Amino acid sequence: MTRFAARLALATALAALTGGTGLAEEWKFAIEEIPGSIMDSYAQDFKKRIETATGGEVTVTIYPLGSLGTPTEVAEQTADGVIQLSNLSVGNLGTIVPESQVFLSTYLLPSDMAEVNRFLAESPTVHGALAEAFATKGLKLGALYSEGEQV
Repeated sequence: MTRFAARLALATALAALTGGTGLAEEWKFAIEEIPGSIMDSYAQDFKKRIETATGGEVTVTIYPLGSLGTPTEVAEQTADGVIQLSNLSVGNLGTIVPESQVFLSTYLLPSDMAEVNRFLAESPTVHGALAEAFATKGLKLGALYSEGEQV
């Protein structure tokens, strides 16, 4: 049975809790990986879906690793509304939302990826208490997903 330390990322995950209700002309989407990575793949799909759904009224610009600063700076910029969306690993969010570090614990999640994905999608703890911890920092937790087994 393969075990792994959960390495989770926030998928389209951190949306700024700003008061605006209208659509922005451009949404900045920062990711903490390079072009061609799994995060980039998710971001590219998100970009396509948003731009199609809004008939081009909204454009999504993806900023890969380091383009807008360190992951911590990106999270802070997201909380401040400078960046509309970011996809960051919980390891990099620990200084801002310490509760998120629980997912760095070895053997915390089951080895079956279907179970992991179900837990992350349905857990009242993730979408309740953890989401509230993000909200106190001006962030909205969009989703958590596993990037797979880690050595």
